[in-house]
Amino acid sequence: MIEYDMIIIGKRIFLAKEVKKIECYGLGRALHIHIIGVDETFTFRLKEKDRLFSRKYIYKWCGRYNIPFVER
Repeated sequence: MIEYDMIIIGKRIFLAKEVKKIECYGLGRALHIHIIGVDETFTFRLKEKDRLFSRKYIYKWCGRYNIPFVER
């Protein structure tokens, strides 16, 4: 879940300043979120009906906080 300036992953909360970059695969099929100081990425798979809207929202969110958004 993304709210304001944070990403909530399970019970963990990461502020936008802790996000290194977000990679988008297959036009929103999967998102890989890279966190500063964490060696692994967090991968999210989006439902087909939500892909386009979610991808656009995350793209704008990344632009707002100067986080690199990479299309793969």
